[in-house]
Amino acid sequence: MTTMIRILLTLFLTFSVCLGGQSAEKIIKAGVSAYQEKSLKGNTTLINALENLAENNQNVDAAFLLATAYKNDILEEDKRKNALHWYLLAAQENDHDAELMIGWLYYEGRFYLKKDIKEARQWFKKASDSGLLEATQMLNMLDNL
Repeated sequence: MTTMIRILLTLFLTFSVCLGGQSAEKIIKAGVSAYQEKSLKGNTTLINALENLAENNQNVDAAFLLATAYKNDILEEDKRKNALHWYLLAAQENDHDAELMIGWLYYEGRFYLKKDIKEARQWFKKASDSGLLEATQMLNMLDNL
């Protein structure tokens, strides 16, 4: 599943957790909308709400959205290393798309990470074991290097 499809799918998720009077669903929906409009950067209220939702409520969709926004330079460039933090948080909650993205970060050596094929392979394996075709394809490619 591509990152954009994953982000768009969060629009349809319903959550029971509430945060500061706003439902998690509304926060995610506002985050996705701001991401698409490239207006998330500088919106500290929304960013803080997403971070709170991800950290305190283990909301993988909020964590994945934040990670993707940092990875794709939608948020502050000097904080791009935060992408790994948010992907790891989502992966801890068994988010297989996050496992795939962590594999890519290590494979590419992005965001202050040293390129590490062994570490990338481990993350691709986790994602592949869950059935993600792209992760399986990456493992096959790595095997042929």
